[in-house]
Amino acid sequence: MRPSNIGGQGYMPEVARELLQHGFEDLGMGTIWRAYYEGNQKSKRVQ
Repeated sequence: MRPSNIGGQGYMPEVARELLQHGFEDLGMGTIWRAYYEGNQKSKRVQ
């Protein structure tokens, strides 16, 4: 559950970068898929 007061503060791009780095470098993944709900422009920008 995320606190309602953190939305729109720009945390997701940083979180996404860290998760991708962890997946590729620490876990040795070769591919990571991502998606967003159509109409959610903020999520689309994070991709």
